[in-house]
Amino acid sequence: MPLSPAHRDIIVKSLAVAVPIIIVALAVVSQHIFQVVYLFGYHRHVHNHEPGQCRLIPGFEQGSEDITVLPNGVAFISTGFKAPGHDNSKIQSALWMFDFNNPDANATELVFDSGFDKTSFGSHGISVWVDTTGDIYIYAVNHHPDGDRIEVFIADLSNNSLLHQKTIIDRLIYSVNDLVVVDKDRFYLTNDLYSANKRKFYEIMLLFKWGNVVYYDGQSSEVVASGLHYPNGINLSKNKKFLYVATFLGQHIHVYRRLDDKSLIEIRQIPLYSHVDNIELDPDDPSSMWLGSHPILWRCLQHHGPNLPASHVRYT
Repeated sequence: MPLSPAHRDIIVKSLAVAVPIIIVALAVVSQHIFQVVYLFGYHRHVHNHEPGQCRLIPGFEQGSEDITVLPNGVAFISTGFKAPGHDNSKIQSALWMFDFNNPDANATELVFDSGFDKTSFGSHGISVWVDTTGDIYIYAVNHHPDGDRIEVFIADLSNNSLLHQKTIIDRLIYSVNDLVVVDKDRFYLTNDLYSANKRKFYEIMLLFKWGNVVYYDGQSSEVVASGLHYPNGINLSKNKKFLYVATFLGQHIHVYRRLDDKSLIEIRQIPLYSHVDNIELDPDDPSSMWLGSHPILWRCLQHHGPNLPASHVRYT
């Protein structure tokens, strides 16, 4: 039965409304898909480049997530990152020491004291603070099965051991990536994502900028920077006047000026066009920094498989 003119008018008017909406929706979805594909770097290729002879140090077969170096050349390294969504049953997180004054030697694993449950330790970022007596405090992110927290150790280098001092748990310590210590039990940290569970995947794929920087003053915490696209590595300038934050998905270094109340004012963003990870300042040139980075995101996310990521070290 043929449609009446009235029905035809209704269909035409409905299509006139629906078609533009569908076109706009498809355009938005297509743009988002393009952004995700571009961000993941499927179009990128990396050529191997080595500035000189390199030596692979044994002991880090489970990867090394963070490294921080003292002025005397002693470095502390976290290893055994337990990635969400992967089988981590065979991964044991640990902290190691390496002496750059003796580069031909191997690294030494530091032994936890008997009072610390090393089986529940899930390492990530670390920061080191040395007090006036020379005691070396290591603040380590712990992705504990019961929730993120910060573990505080004193490193006893006379017998290569770690003496557990305390565990810091706070409502704003929930998806911690890295931290930098300002003073004893005072530090800035990065929460890379808002979600602290399996919803992280959707937060990444939807490109939400929900990461933040938190300041902990020894008693309480507060968010001092927000709206960041997966904040990752964090560090302080030598004079402690500036804070540097790497955004892994944002591919920038954010530079903040610290105020007297420990709040932050952003003064600059440095584009890197690579997924920057951790930040280490050059001891010989405080205005420069060493950056660990991943130019191809999809390979980085698969690094727990047999294929190694295309990583590089940048000097800025």
